[in-house]
Amino acid sequence: MIEIKNISIETPRRIKILHETSMQLANGQLHVVIGPNGSGKTTLLKTMVGLLQPTQGRIFCDTLPIKSLTPKAIASHMSYVGSEHSNPFSYTVEDIILWGRWHHHQGHPTYKDRVAAKNAAQSLGIEHLFARTFNTLSLGEQKKTHLAKSLSSDVQHYVWDEPLAPLDIRASLELMVLARSLVRTGRLIVVSLHDIPLALRYADSLSILENGKITWQGIPSDPSCLLAIQKVFGVTINERQGSQINITQT
Repeated sequence: MIEIKNISIETPRRIKILHETSMQLANGQLHVVIGPNGSGKTTLLKTMVGLLQPTQGRIFCDTLPIKSLTPKAIASHMSYVGSEHSNPFSYTVEDIILWGRWHHHQGHPTYKDRVAAKNAAQSLGIEHLFARTFNTLSLGEQKKTHLAKSLSSDVQHYVWDEPLAPLDIRASLELMVLARSLVRTGRLIVVSLHDIPLALRYADSLSILENGKITWQGIPSDPSCLLAIQKVFGVTINERQGSQINITQT
C-alpha cells in the first residue's frame, strides 16, 4: 500500500506545484493519474517514490515512511519509470534491464538475475534486442527497455510516468493488459496517462489533477468521473458505451 498524507511541494520561490494532496492506494489495483499538461502528475509520482521531498506532509509505503528509507530500501519496495530517458554511454539492453535488480545483486548479477531480466524482456517482446545498445533503439523500444528494467525488479509497487507516450497502439494495449495481469498477483501499479479512453477502460481507480490539486478521485464507472473529466479538460463527452467514449472539443 502507498499512502500519501497531505503533501505539498513548493519551488524555492514558494510557488506551490502540489497542494495538500492525499491518496491511499491499496495493493492489487491499477491506479491511473490523469490531468492536463502542467497539472503536477510527474511531480506527484516523483514525490511518491522519494525522488522529490515534500515541503509538508508524509508518504508511506507498506506503513514505512519513505523519508526514513535508504535508496536501496526504497528500490526493494518500489520501482519507478520516468517519462524521459537518456543514456550517454554504450550500455546494452540487457545491462539496463539488470539495473532494475541492483538491490538484489549490488553490481554482481547472478544467473537468477539474468533469468529475471530475460523474463522481463520477454514480457514486453524485446528479448531479441538484448545485445543492442540503448542509443540505437527507437523511442518506443527505449521505453520498453525501461519498463522491462522496472518489471525485473520484482517488487510490489510500480510507478510509471506516461508509459504509453512513445508506444504504438498495439504496444499500448499490450502494456495495459500486462499491467492488469500484474495487479491480479497483488501488485500495486500507479501510472500517469494522457489517453483517457484507456484510463477509463483499464483503471481500477482514478485521480484527476488540476493545477496541483486532486479535484476528483474514485472509480471510473462512477458517473461523476466523466463530468469531472469534462470540467478539467474542457472537452465534451458525447456518449459512453461500456469502455468506449466519444470526446470532442468544447
